[in-house]
Amino acid sequence: YNTTKYINNTTGTPGTTLSSSAEERPYIGFDIAVSCYPPTNVTVPAGNITTTAATINWTAPSTAPTGGYEYYYGNNAATPSSSTTPSGVTAAGITTKNLTGLVPGTSYNVWVRSVCAANNKSPWTNKIKFNTVLTNDEADNAIPLMVNATTVCTVTKAGVTNGATQSPDQASGCYDDDPIEDVWYSFVATNSWHIIRFSNVTSGRMMGAVYTGSIGSLMYIACTDDLIPDVKDLTVGQTYYIRVYTYPPAVGPIIQTDFNICVSTPPPPPANDNCANAISLTVNSSTTCSVVTSGTTQSATPSPGPY
Repeated sequence: YNTTKYINNTTGTPGTTLSSSAEERPYIGFDIAVSCYPPTNVTVPAGNITTTAATINWTAPSTAPTGGYEYYYGNNAATPSSSTTPSGVTAAGITTKNLTGLVPGTSYNVWVRSVCAANNKSPWTNKIKFNTVLTNDEADNAIPLMVNATTVCTVTKAGVTNGATQSPDQASGCYDDDPIEDVWYSFVATNSWHIIRFSNVTSGRMMGAVYTGSIGSLMYIACTDDLIPDVKDLTVGQTYYIRVYTYPPAVGPIIQTDFNICVSTPPPPPANDNCANAISLTVNSSTTCSVVTSGTTQSATPSPGPY
């Protein structure tokens, strides 16, 4: 019952009181003097993030380090240790750094620490996470998709919504008229009917709002998802735009996800698509269907009345 407990205070500020414990076990506290303090208020303002660059800012501690600062960053990088080699340094008095050569649509973590001397550096700051902007974040930079000649998606395009922003003034008839993050693709119709499919989706459910027209005056024509992937009444040779985003969850934040997208082509309508081309059936002479005729409704279209 006489075990002693120890408390380690690394803030550099001695505690004003020291609590006692039950069962006659005293607390003994140690205050460790800190001579090199980390910077504060590390930020990566959204306005300073592009597809391949981002600017980090921070505030110097009350006692500014004479050796400047070190920073460390990487794609989903793990927390650095005291012996981790920094990504770079800034001179004393410089509290900003522009990171370049980044990958579009990628998550990065960044840390900063003070350098008071070669052998006296502060702890790393808490992790700050940011996402670079995607190249196809807006319709005018939509990524072209190759149209597959059949329903088989032999050609697909990998995509992400990570780092995407909201496109202005592009309301649609999809479930969510105002998604907070979306990316854009385009395709040239080779048929009056195409199928837009999503695959390898890491999380959530993908939506695709399809538009026609020119950049700046696009007009919504259809909504596609994994349940209704078809887009019909297209004009061959015309360019169409697909606004892709994640189906909004009932609760919680919008999910950022990776996915594959493809545009495929259904086969032509069957020969007997219209009443005028009805296929004659052989009448069997008994209840046993010894003579049958195969058929399909794939790619069949509505027949106009009256019938």
